[in-house]
Amino acid sequence: MNITIENVDALNAIIRVEISPVDYEENIDKKLREYRRKANIPGFRPGNVPMPIIRKMYRTSLLSEEIYKLSSEGLFNHIKENKIDILGQPLSNLEKNTPIDWHEQKDFVFFFDIGLKPVFEVKLDAEELGINYHQIKIDDSFIDSQIEVFRKQYGKVTNPDVSEENDSIYGNFEELDNDGNIKTDGITNKATIYPLRVEKKDLLIGLKVNDTINIDIKELYKNDEKEIAFTLNIDKEKVADINNPFKFTVESISRHEPADLNEEFYKKMFPYAEIKTEEEFRDALSKDFSKQSESESDKKFVFDIQKKLIDSLKFDLPETFLKRWILEANEEKNLTPESLDADFDKYAESIKWQVIEAKILADNDIHVEKEDVTNYVKSWFQVKDEPVSPEMEERADSIVKNILSKEDEAKRIYDKLLNDRLLTLYKEKVKAIKKEISFEEFVKLG
Repeated sequence: MNITIENVDALNAIIRVEISPVDYEENIDKKLREYRRKANIPGFRPGNVPMPIIRKMYRTSLLSEEIYKLSSEGLFNHIKENKIDILGQPLSNLEKNTPIDWHEQKDFVFFFDIGLKPVFEVKLDAEELGINYHQIKIDDSFIDSQIEVFRKQYGKVTNPDVSEENDSIYGNFEELDNDGNIKTDGITNKATIYPLRVEKKDLLIGLKVNDTINIDIKELYKNDEKEIAFTLNIDKEKVADINNPFKFTVESISRHEPADLNEEFYKKMFPYAEIKTEEEFRDALSKDFSKQSESESDKKFVFDIQKKLIDSLKFDLPETFLKRWILEANEEKNLTPESLDADFDKYAESIKWQVIEAKILADNDIHVEKEDVTNYVKSWFQVKDEPVSPEMEERADSIVKNILSKEDEAKRIYDKLLNDRLLTLYKEKVKAIKKEISFEEFVKLG
């Protein structure tokens, strides 16, 4: 087999795979003899069918199968052995490849288009990267705000005698006529009003069960047709026909009381910790949020690095080749050239990052082996400083094998380990400027 490569330009090349009889005849003959040994054809004893008949029946299909297998193996072995950095997968060259005559042809030549990765450098320690590492400030003010959130979350609902602005008031709406009486065949519906969400909330404060008030519902909801229609359970188109006020009769008042700061509340928040005082509770919250905030800061740090590298590194991609490869790879999804052109910038950005990341991994010898994945999963079942019994080891091995047999789960773990190693590299090499900001400021960064 003879394999050569012709560079079309810096980003495209054609690989030529030439296969001659010496590459395939021996294997074809071996398979034909095996077919002959097993053939059961009427008129011949098993294993004694004349070889010309076997050849006529099976050689063409065996030949095509063998040639395509050899061309594929030769192509990918050549790429691997010569360390050719390709993008996507090789594609058949539509201009150079010609129809094959499987009955007469002896020599076979295949041409494959390949897209080449661009040559560039990634300097993670470059000053001009200008990356910030945003640390979320976990101060007393932040802890106070989060305690209030959790107190509401774990609070309880009560039914007070008199309504206040933070309550919800459930009652019956009845449409009135021009004389202030309940309108015959008018709109009636039971719904909840929240004083904080409406105009003239003072009307709803100080009410008791069975109290009645007259409400201009359009004024109450600032003529918001959607809100009015929802409250009255009518079509939005009918809101315009409402001209009279509604009588509202209070049926119940609900108030969400925040949880008290006591041991019962602390146990709900931290089931496995012994927390007795507010000071201990605040300390536990601070540690918990510090750990969470570091994870969020790391994600933002990595995202910013990716964006900066994509924007700052200028190199071309083999666009024509990539479009053809994407179309062929998505043939079952009915992706059209028109829709691909419309979204190609997104594809290109994703591919560009894959190329950059691969360069970073290669330059810094970062990789994850199967053993790394196995050991990581095994660590889930190991208790620090405690010996592992043979029985536990065997059980852990069985669980690990089961987990890693699921392709999606194995890939998720592989990606996690790889991303962890990349993060470590970034923290070591990128000259980031550390900035402490509030949680609210961090959220605004997006």
